Amino acid sequence: MNSKKLITLLVLTTMLFAMVPMVPVANAALVSGNINFVNQKVTYAAENDKAGEKGHTIECHGLADSVASGYEVSVYWDVIQSWDGKKGHLNTTDVDNDGGFEIWLKVPQADEGYHYLWFTATDQETKVKVQFRVATDTDISTSSGLAGAKILVDLWGYEDSEDVAIVFAEDGDAHNWGTVTAANDVLYTYTAADLAANKKVFTGLQFRYSPVARSGTTPIIYHHSGVTVTQIAHWNGAAWVQDTVLFTSATLTDTTGAMTLTLSTDLAVGDTIEVDYTAASSASVKDDEDQDEATNTEDKKYNGQTSTGMIIPKTFSLQYGAGGADIANDVNGDGKLAGAGVTSGSIDYVTGEWSITFAAAPGANTLYADYVCVKTITNYVHVLTTTVTNDLGTVEDRRVTIPSGAAEGAYKIVGFDGDSNNATATFTIGATITLSTDEGDVGDKIEITVKASQLLLNYSVN
Repeated sequence: MNSKKLITLLVLTTMLFAMVPMVPVANAALVSGNINFVNQKVTYAAENDKAGEKGHTIECHGLADSVASGYEVSVYWDVIQSWDGKKGHLNTTDVDNDGGFEIWLKVPQADEGYHYLWFTATDQETKVKVQFRVATDTDISTSSGLAGAKILVDLWGYEDSEDVAIVFAEDGDAHNWGTVTAANDVLYTYTAADLAANKKVFTGLQFRYSPVARSGTTPIIYHHSGVTVTQIAHWNGAAWVQDTVLFTSATLTDTTGAMTLTLSTDLAVGDTIEVDYTAASSASVKDDEDQDEATNTEDKKYNGQTSTGMIIPKTFSLQYGAGGADIANDVNGDGKLAGAGVTSGSIDYVTGEWSITFAAAPGANTLYADYVCVKTITNYVHVLTTTVTNDLGTVEDRRVTIPSGAAEGAYKIVGFDGDSNNATATFTIGATITLSTDEGDVGDKIEITVKASQLLLNYSVN
């Protein structure tokens, strides 16, 4: 056979094969059980473990024979379509020769809860969906600084169009703000003006934490004079007990931590009064006073708002009459109210707004709200700001100020929405070192700035 005939046969053969469609292997179907997820260092072992925060890279592996060789696999967020800023196409990859594949994606900006990842083959007929949970996240522009510093906070993956608070709290506490024990508060420092006025009655003294848990041994009141510390009184479970003649009397409001103290003689300038005690529920106070009058006895739905605003989850209940039995509560801490004869109900933990609908009109009753609220207390808990998330559950570049009175140490910046979704970032108050640039060539000049509570250094390095 001459070369011309050989070339002609090759061309014809090529054209013939081009006219025959490629048929994938029939039993190589894309199934969710063949898709493994890897999130950085985490391997997802169960369906409800597939979770990640906005911006995190997720690696998905399709096992051998997941899809016919020669196909492509694409992954979509919630809907199979082009990306429109909220949902759609995320990435596409080629299938390996063994029918397996590897595809990567970044979790997009989205509201909290479950979404769908759709995996499709080239023909768009072979497709499966896998649930994926968006995790709540709080990001801050810097992880350290001085008291009074201004930082930017981003909140991702919260409930969409929801009230949200940014809270500053001591490190180590859960989002219900924990329980403080063995607190030591300096209540008063005696001045020269006090001595000139022969001051013996001290009003407006304030414990940092409340309510106060009284016992058979606490609170205890101490007098500090120089290096000498004297116990002057303690609570014995029923009354104040005088331990020295300096003590005359005291009153303490447990719920608010407010105290009045009367002594028998003057103190020396610089002397201090200290109290040791235990807080029953740190940075919170029980409130039985809020009520909503049933002005329409035919109505089944009632709305109200707590007088103190932000409250702690799992502490809210509605009652008929102060101190009465609960008719509805938020036992699951998810912002939903439930109870016998209750059709629906909700509580917004940030604003304190609540709503309840009964199956039948309750008649001319007065509804009382009972709950534990969050208070702003120096050096412990500060509600820095409140706002509303967008339709993707996001707050971006929210400017907040670290409390000026906070001591050096580790704290938390907590994002907290009305349905109790929350996430934490750690912020440390202390010395900071800042460079004028974080890259450069050998021989470049950089500027180093060191800031501390009592120090400010500025130094240039060649």
